Amino acid sequence: MQPTNRQRRFPVCHHIQMAFYRRISRSSAWKYVGLGLLAASSVAIAAFALASSPQSAQPEQAWPTIRPATTRPLAVFVGDSYSAGVGASEQSKRWTSVVSAEEDWEEINLANGGTGYLRTAKEAGCGKAFCPNYQDVVAAVVRNNPDIVVVAGGQNDVGMDLNDVRSAIESTFRTIRQELPNVKIIAVGPSAPVAGDDITAIDSEVRKAAAAVKATYISLLDPPVLSKSMFLTDGAHVGDEGHLAIAARVTENLK
Repeated sequence: MQPTNRQRRFPVCHHIQMAFYRRISRSSAWKYVGLGLLAASSVAIAAFALASSPQSAQPEQAWPTIRPATTRPLAVFVGDSYSAGVGASEQSKRWTSVVSAEEDWEEINLANGGTGYLRTAKEAGCGKAFCPNYQDVVAAVVRNNPDIVVVAGGQNDVGMDLNDVRSAIESTFRTIRQELPNVKIIAVGPSAPVAGDDITAIDSEVRKAAAAVKATYISLLDPPVLSKSMFLTDGAHVGDEGHLAIAARVTENLK
């Protein structure tokens, strides 16, 4: 480019001016390069943040719980073969399920045949290699976080040392109350075709332990809820009629 008349008259100024323009041009170029790098870095950082942090549009992974999702009160039953439903023609006719339907409860049944407050069971009693006593089932009760806990039975503890049985009964109800201070506890006493002194003594211990933790106590012996005609040929379990009789005794005492 040919210099103008002004540039010929002031050559020094012209060289300074051209040097200034070249500096500005180089500065602008680097500025655009810097902006481009900054923009690329911002995109990369944003992409990493989206990949490494939880997105609000997605729900958090829920931890699994034992308690079922229900709006109905949740009742957990602890008991023996009666509560497990032995003798009932179908599960819906066992006394625990009849009571749950009547009271509109969601039922979780932790009962095991052959067990008691102290006595454990094996294959012959519960159909498994080992079934824990009531004391050791309490941990499973607590994990379910129920609204109601029903503990029923005690006749399988007949023949064991009464002092040990008493301690087991007291421990069972005391632990439930300590771990679930607001839960409603229902204690259903033992049952038998004929109430001898041994089973009456266990029934009395259940009543006292229930009172100590402000539980509702329901007797199946006074007056007797079962008659001999309700028992099956094994002489130990009842059929549908007996399960209905137990359920009626329980529900009438919950009103």
